Amino acid sequence: MSDFIAKTDQNTLARSLFRGWRRRCPKCGSGPAIMPFLTVRSPCSVCGEPLSIRRYGLFPVLFTLLLVAPIMGLAIYVLHYKLRPDALTLFSILAVGCVALTLYLLPRMKGAVLAFEWRQENAMNASDPGSKGHGQNGNSRRGDSDCAERQSD
Repeated sequence: MSDFIAKTDQNTLARSLFRGWRRRCPKCGSGPAIMPFLTVRSPCSVCGEPLSIRRYGLFPVLFTLLLVAPIMGLAIYVLHYKLRPDALTLFSILAVGCVALTLYLLPRMKGAVLAFEWRQENAMNASDPGSKGHGQNGNSRRGDSDCAERQSD
């Protein structure tokens, strides 16, 4: 039991998030977790950890927007009030900067959200070693058993 706890403590949240930011597997850190742009590779090619059973929703997009918006706001302030370029130059610089920053950050945010969800699931399974984990037992939501009972009637 203590060996199991030592293995789960080895992958701290910060280490998992850093591995996810690098678009690597949150468990081993060496296998690629995100394929060319936003596709999640499952299982990991190095350690075999299943990665595609998580649901991300719009969290990576939201976090990307929360980083890009203040950066672009600062860029608007500096460009408009300090350098004073003409309108077309200002628009061109901001449009290219916004697209480039978004394309750079979005896969990294998806990797970080993947790593965060993986770590949370790992921590939940460490507290209850007998459970199979979320999404692996086929009954991940509370209402699934009720739906199966209704369909059998």
